[in-house]
Amino acid sequence: MMDFELDIDNEGRPYLKVGLSEYALVNNPILNKGMAFTHEERIELGLLGLIPPCESSLKLQCERSYQAFKSKHSDIEKYIYLRDLQNSNETLFYSLLSSHLTEMMPIV
Repeated sequence: MMDFELDIDNEGRPYLKVGLSEYALVNNPILNKGMAFTHEERIELGLLGLIPPCESSLKLQCERSYQAFKSKHSDIEKYIYLRDLQNSNETLFYSLLSSHLTEMMPIV
């Protein structure tokens, strides 16, 4: 198995079968969900102790990331923040970007 492959569950819903766990998963920006991993996923994927113990929805992570973005004083600081976010958690990066597209596109 590669890092991931698309599969269909018993109810016909698509999902990704992930071939990574532990540090390799957290280190993969495409598959890393940050604090959005459920407790069950954390146990199954060996993430306990590798990420903060509390769960946070993507929406809440996006709100926090936006506040961090707004706290930057220059465009270059904002750009660096967004690049670091994309390098660590692409799901969160694209969610944040799509929520504030007009504001962030000149920075990106």
